[in-house]
Amino acid sequence: MKDLALDSLINIPIINLWIFVFYFFIKSHYWKRVILYTNFLLLLICVMPITPTFLKKPLYFDSQKMSLKQESPKYVLILSAGIYNDGYGKWHPSSESIRRVQFGNFLSKKYSIPMVLSGGGVHKIKEADILADYFKYDFEIIENKSSNTFESAMHLKNYKEIKDASFLLATNPNHHLRTILVFKKQNIEIILPNEYVKNKRRVNYSMIPNNGAAGEFNSTVYEYLGLLWYFLNGRI
Repeated sequence: MKDLALDSLINIPIINLWIFVFYFFIKSHYWKRVILYTNFLLLLICVMPITPTFLKKPLYFDSQKMSLKQESPKYVLILSAGIYNDGYGKWHPSSESIRRVQFGNFLSKKYSIPMVLSGGGVHKIKEADILADYFKYDFEIIENKSSNTFESAMHLKNYKEIKDASFLLATNPNHHLRTILVFKKQNIEIILPNEYVKNKRRVNYSMIPNNGAAGEFNSTVYEYLGLLWYFLNGRI
């Protein structure tokens, strides 16, 4: 549902196209001007880098940082982020999946704790299996049945060897808040690494519109929709 909402309704510039469609059904010249100016202002705000930069701040949830917690994590948790088919029958990890596993491996080595890889995805070929084969790392657990964050929490809590363990999270910072709340609902402690990368390229307070800002805005809105959807379904 949230994917449909983002792809068909709230995506920039799709939402602007829908507003323009509505514009042609309005007879009042006054309201036509209001819609036209509002639509332009909305598009301008959404493609300024400063907008997604501020929208993302509440998602980082820095109060769960390792430096502020008394408990030491027992595992590094890596949540997969997609795979793709190259058109020639081979599947490959997405760039975001690669980033997360590399960051997870860095944390594993630094704190000398094992890695847990979770994510099945929506394809017959499982994301966790592709990543495990791609990196050849020594993962303590490879969970490949889940298709989203909620299912990752549900499946992982059933592993006896990691029962009552806390996890150091390796994922996109935008995904921090939803992951923490989902796992908390299943009585699983998530801790954020002090070293998580916010990606300085994306921490941009510029007011000059660009293409990248539109993509950042859409991905941030997707995360807020995910939070709303999980809340309505009792998952957080």
